[in-house]
Amino acid sequence: PQTSGGLLVGVPAAHAGAWQRACAARGVTPTQIGEVISGSGVIVVP
Repeated sequence: PQTSGGLLVGVPAAHAGAWQRACAARGVTPTQIGEVISGSGVIVVP
């Protein structure tokens, strides 16, 4: 896909590998930038 910027997608961890392979098969290179975990507050790790 073409956008004027990046595209942020949330994918369940159990499906991440399959999703990355599906993107690669279409010429798109996805990059994992983080994860969502249960808890309270916000933690930012540079």
